[in-house]
Amino acid sequence: MVPNKEKLEEIIRSLQVIMRIQDWDIEFEYLSAVEMYNAAGDITTIASCERDRAHLLALIRFNYEGDKTGDVVGGWYHTIVHEMFHIVVDVFDESDTSNLQKEKLINNLTRIFVSLYPVTNFIKEEA
Repeated sequence: MVPNKEKLEEIIRSLQVIMRIQDWDIEFEYLSAVEMYNAAGDITTIASCERDRAHLLALIRFNYEGDKTGDVVGGWYHTIVHEMFHIVVDVFDESDTSNLQKEKLINNLTRIFVSLYPVTNFIKEEA
C-alpha cells in the first residue's frame, strides 16, 4: 500500500540526507492518475522528476494510483528512489541520445540502494 503524501515527504527528506542532496529543495506532488496524465501527458507515467541544477530545485511527481496494478518494478519505494537518482545522476550531455543508458544506470543504482536501505528503514509495511 502506498503511504500518504506526508509520509512520502518524510521519507524523501530522510533519503536526501542519505544521498547527500539535503541542500536541494525538493517539491513533491502526490497526484491521481488523471492529474499525472495532465502534468506529464502520458497515461503510463508513474512518476517523474524535473530539476534545476543551477538553483538546486527539483520537483518529483508521483502517481499514487499507478502502483495498484503491481506493474511497477519494486513498488512505490523503488519508484521514489529512482526519481531521486534523477536528481543526482545528470552527468550526460542532454543532446546525447543515450537516455536509455542513463535509465539503465539509474535502475542499477536504485536496485543497489534499495537493497542497502530497504523501505523497512523508513516504514513498517503491513504483511
